Amino acid sequence: MIENPNRLIEDQIEIAQSIGANYCAKPYAIRYHNRTGRVSVAWTAEPQGLIESIKLGMVASPNDVVKKNSVKRVIENHPEYATEAIQQLLDSGIEIERWWDF
Repeated sequence: MIENPNRLIEDQIEIAQSIGANYCAKPYAIRYHNRTGRVSVAWTAEPQGLIESIKLGMVASPNDVVKKNSVKRVIENHPEYATEAIQQLLDSGIEIERWWDF
């Protein structure tokens, strides 16, 4: 599994990290194929905590209205994390537009 990482997931993690959100790759399904004897792994990019999801949502908000409203609710329901996320982003030199304060 480690010798053949999923490049798409690695690219997604790299993009998230470039905008200040810490994500990591984790397998969510492992399958053994009896006929071939091969193993396949499905990967996902997972945030390293709620604050990381909030940071990503602040910097790269979804275009979809329903998803954007979900991110807005998370930010509003966790003001302590939102404040910390803003500070971490600003400390990293990442500018944000407060799109959730309309």
